[in-house]
Amino acid sequence: SDAQDEGLRQLGKRLAQRGRNKWWAFEGFSRIDCCLITSQCVLFVEGKRTENVSLSTLWFEQRSQLWRNVEAAKEFAGDKQFAVILAVEREANGTTALAGAASSLDGSYPHLDAEQRTELARHLIGFVTWSEIVTRFGLRPECLLDRVPT
Repeated sequence: SDAQDEGLRQLGKRLAQRGRNKWWAFEGFSRIDCCLITSQCVLFVEGKRTENVSLSTLWFEQRSQLWRNVEAAKEFAGDKQFAVILAVEREANGTTALAGAASSLDGSYPHLDAEQRTELARHLIGFVTWSEIVTRFGLRPECLLDRVPT
């Protein structure tokens, strides 16, 4: 009872106002690495260089960071189209992260039915490597000065 009272008090003081009283207010705020916005769509980029995708949140072990970002992108985008893409150092990192996301889909969205989970899953569009980004946009390789050895 005391813990519930304290949780409600803290929620009332900080998160509920900014979280618009949504259930996910307990998670705190997402910190998206890159958000690209056009008149028609929103793209969130979750960038990973030396760390891995978090398979859980502090308050909910089954909630994957990627699925949390997809849901945040949907909320942020409103009526626009939306997607989340992962940027990683190596293809193996992306493959591993997407496999982990696939296995955590149901557990990350217990508040949604199967059809809603399937719909959200379409918005995690894959991964790209940092070297592909550098090449595609004609950037100098030095822009990745802290490059992880391959």
